[in-house]
Amino acid sequence: MQRGSANEENAGLSHIILRARCGQQSESGLVLAPQFRYGMPRPKRATKDKLMDAAEKLFARRGFHGVSLREITAEAGVKLALVNYHFGTKKNLLAQVIERRGHVLNDERLRRLAEARLKAAPQAPSTEAVVGAFLNPILDRLAHAGPGWHSYFSLLAYVNNSPEWGRTMMGTTFNGVVREFIQAVMDSLPGSAPEDIYWATTS
Repeated sequence: MQRGSANEENAGLSHIILRARCGQQSESGLVLAPQFRYGMPRPKRATKDKLMDAAEKLFARRGFHGVSLREITAEAGVKLALVNYHFGTKKNLLAQVIERRGHVLNDERLRRLAEARLKAAPQAPSTEAVVGAFLNPILDRLAHAGPGWHSYFSLLAYVNNSPEWGRTMMGTTFNGVVREFIQAVMDSLPGSAPEDIYWATTS
């Protein structure tokens, strides 16, 4: 059989691509997944993420005791029973909201601290470099990230000042990294008393 011209082949290929974008059936009988003009479709958020996003937003606005689980599930658009399934209790939901973005901050802080140490080697990094590695991940997100991070930082301020369970909940997520940075500050100021550095960095 004689092959068609290059123009005919290109026209056939364009037709297949168009059908694929519309999610139509191909000549071989396979149903081709639809594509979107401006990139691949975003994956659906998991139910657990929907609940944490909603809780983060509402806790930041109204505090832990000012929000009911029913309001959180309504905001998330899921059934009330799913809170118990994924988190067990409202307090555990709050704890996991704190941990979720907290781990992202911790990883970036430690990465930046490692870079500062590598750059300064064989000396210890400067105090300014250590402080920058700790604070800049927050400042960058405040300047450029979306509303989720802004809600998270508002929530951190609320939890950190809570006499009920703030110190314990914040400590669970951040204490390990904070200790690493306290040691880095001590290394950058070898002549200073350790107790002075400790109180300066934790007060």
